[in-house]
Amino acid sequence: MKKNLFEFEELSWFLNSEDYKIGYPGFLSKDQVSAHCVHHQNYETALKEEVKNNWNNDFSNLPKIMYKLRHKTSCATQFWYHNVFWNNLTNKQGSPGPVTLKHILESYHSLENLKDSFISTGLNHFSNGWYVLGFHKGYPVSLKCLTFKDGIAPMTMNFYPILVMDLWEHSYYLDYKWNKKEYLQAAWNKINWEVVEDRLVNSEKYMQSMEGFWS
Repeated sequence: MKKNLFEFEELSWFLNSEDYKIGYPGFLSKDQVSAHCVHHQNYETALKEEVKNNWNNDFSNLPKIMYKLRHKTSCATQFWYHNVFWNNLTNKQGSPGPVTLKHILESYHSLENLKDSFISTGLNHFSNGWYVLGFHKGYPVSLKCLTFKDGIAPMTMNFYPILVMDLWEHSYYLDYKWNKKEYLQAAWNKINWEVVEDRLVNSEKYMQSMEGFWS
């Protein structure tokens, strides 16, 4: 399980996992996960080629690469989004950790309210993109549900992500066709709250590596 938001890691970490082998029962079938990973792999291949040709094969500052490539190609951001997405999921039952729950209650008053916002925000997003739960960097933590179109990174809005969900049609079409609401309802039950808690508890550390996005 990869926790650090901004370190480069090949897709093989997920392809070798138990979750990839069985999918996410009740959420994503094995066929859906496999098909989704084809897109992830394509982004990784394109990113590797770009970094090999223009960055001396140096992946040490992924946020800076994402920033520099933001107008040229979305391969870096899409690769990053997919890695964060798979880390957000788990087949283990869980619940928000103490720090996460504290901020959920302060921002949404109840876990059920956050769930409703999670579903409605994703459902109301038109076209392709990503759902992101997080908070604006440089301000007191106030969790917000936002969406970002196509391959736009949340860092473009000074937004620190603790949870993402893929809203591109290829992420759910085999299992749900056009029923995005059912997809989002099922996704809620597979959130890896341990990873979300880590991203909140260690937000200052992770945001230091995120600085490369603006430098």
